[in-house]
Amino acid sequence: MTLCIVVLFLGIATPALGQDEPCDPAFDINRLLTGLTAAERAVSAPNRKRAREVLESLHRDVPCLPDPVHPRHLVRYGRARALLAYLERRDKEVSYWGQMALLDRAVPWPDRIAETHPARQLIEIMAKRAGVQQEGRGLRAPDGGGVLVDGVALTHPVSSPEAPHLVQVMTRDGRLVQTFWQDGAIWPESMLTDDPAPIGLPVRYAAPHPHLDAYAAVEIASDEQQRRQDAQARAELQRQENEEQHDRAIEKEERREERRRARAAKRGKVAPNADASVVELTDEALAAMDIAETRNIDVYIEDMLPRRDALEIGRSTAPCDDLFRLEPRSVLGRLTDDHILCLQTRLATADRQTAKSKISRLLLADAWAKEDAHRWEGAMRRHLVTIDRSDPDLCYIFASYLADQEEEALAEAMRWADIALQNSHRWEGARRVQRVSALHRINAVAAMKLWLTAEQLVVEEPNRETMRRGAYWRNKTKNLAREWLQFVQAAGVDTRAAYELCLSAAGTVEYCDVE
Repeated sequence: MTLCIVVLFLGIATPALGQDEPCDPAFDINRLLTGLTAAERAVSAPNRKRAREVLESLHRDVPCLPDPVHPRHLVRYGRARALLAYLERRDKEVSYWGQMALLDRAVPWPDRIAETHPARQLIEIMAKRAGVQQEGRGLRAPDGGGVLVDGVALTHPVSSPEAPHLVQVMTRDGRLVQTFWQDGAIWPESMLTDDPAPIGLPVRYAAPHPHLDAYAAVEIASDEQQRRQDAQARAELQRQENEEQHDRAIEKEERREERRRARAAKRGKVAPNADASVVELTDEALAAMDIAETRNIDVYIEDMLPRRDALEIGRSTAPCDDLFRLEPRSVLGRLTDDHILCLQTRLATADRQTAKSKISRLLLADAWAKEDAHRWEGAMRRHLVTIDRSDPDLCYIFASYLADQEEEALAEAMRWADIALQNSHRWEGARRVQRVSALHRINAVAAMKLWLTAEQLVVEEPNRETMRRGAYWRNKTKNLAREWLQFVQAAGVDTRAAYELCLSAAGTVEYCDVE
């Protein structure tokens, strides 16, 4: 039986090495092909967002494949990644994924990718990088098994630099016990030995068919399909049991918390059902606080750390040692509660700011993907206030987000917009024009809203203080609108909105005439 006809079953609900949670039981070689077709369709549309979502999902799920992958299928994946990178103007990634697209130049291109497509033409003229062998090292493989790189069994640790590879470890009986993406010629130490002698080919290995139709569905034996369906049903049942167990644990914790509050109330320490994290603040106290502290901020794991010993902290940080592997999961919002707790602990105990920044960005991406606005806002504020505020992109995103919130967030939006403008030299070309203009707009419009609120207060409570506040915000709006107008005029983009706002606040054409 050839490899491309019959697919080997591997205990489908067992996590593949390199994965952080049980694999999707329904993912198999035909799901991979369906995803590749969807990615190619999205790239040709072009629908970059959809293509990125599909390709990242496949990147995450491919290590769960119960099948040795065929090089021709990887060609399709590499092409789709390179085409998307071309559309997004990421030249290095075009070259990187283009190497996987060159595993077999004879694979036909899909009809929807025309011969005149510039990215296709670029890939077709690329040169394939030669493989490099690790000097003095050999491959580690199970007895009677072997190591497959991009679908082909190897006897030595050979791989191409600056190119992606899919590594699969096969046992004597043909099972895959490890699958992972490898970057270039950087082999994990666990795959290497100090014995440079070649290893044999796996006993159950069948060389990839050289003329496989990369677009045709793979035929899976009926008994194998039934086994997979049964395994999927078992996995679904286990998932439901795990969710029920999780819900019971939460209910138990809530009852324990209610009893604790009741005991505390009985001793006169706190009223029942009171939120101990809420503190009454006077207007004077709020005015004296930093802007960032006047909005809700989540309580993070740092508050718990003093009550935990070093052994507990070490155990908590063990599941998230490999930040690189967690990156695609965070972008897709697939970090589990254990991952988040682990990353929060690492963030609180990390010594270097670079490490803190990497961990914080994973938490930010996960909260954003899950549309957890409250957690994302708290995590973003913590990142900018305590870790790093030099990234203009993050400051721009946060300022834009705050500008769309309630009025009490406007002053903070202006604060981060100013900080982003200070570092705007990092942007170039059209991106710089668009973002700097948007930041000036955030400042000017926020000031206008605060001015209008202050003017309304003057009408309701006319006195020296309200009039002074109204005059301050009008003057602020006038100045910020003129700065916005100066920039957009110099950049050669539409000036109407900036001019109208400037004229509204200044009241004179002369002040807003910046030619």
